[in-house]
Amino acid sequence: MDEILVFSDNKTGDKVGVYYNTWLFIIRCILVKYAHKTAEEVDEILEKQYYKKPEDYEDALCISHETEYHWAMLGAYGEEYWLKGVSVLSPIDYDEWYNDCIRKNKLHNPIKWF
Repeated sequence: MDEILVFSDNKTGDKVGVYYNTWLFIIRCILVKYAHKTAEEVDEILEKQYYKKPEDYEDALCISHETEYHWAMLGAYGEEYWLKGVSVLSPIDYDEWYNDCIRKNKLHNPIKWF
C-alpha cells in the first residue's frame, strides 16, 4: 500500500499529501501508453531529477502544480517539449484512461489537499 507523505507550509499552515508511489506509477503508465516507451526506457526516464521524492512543502507544491501527463512528457521529451511537436494538451481519451487507471489499480489520487 502506498503511504502518503504529508507536508505543511510553515507560513500558512496549508497541508498537502503526496502518494508518491502512485504518482510515479501513473507517470510510468502514461510513458508506456502515450509516449510509447519500453519498460527499460521508462526506468531510465524515471531516474531523472524531475521524479525525485518530495522532501518538503515546496517540492510537493511543485509536482502538484502540473498533471502527471505533463511530468511524463517532460521526462520523455525534455524541457519545452511542446516546441518539439509534442502537444501540451492531453489526448482526448486521457481523462477516461486516467480515471480507469486509478479505479482498476485501486489507487489513491496522487495529490491530496487538506
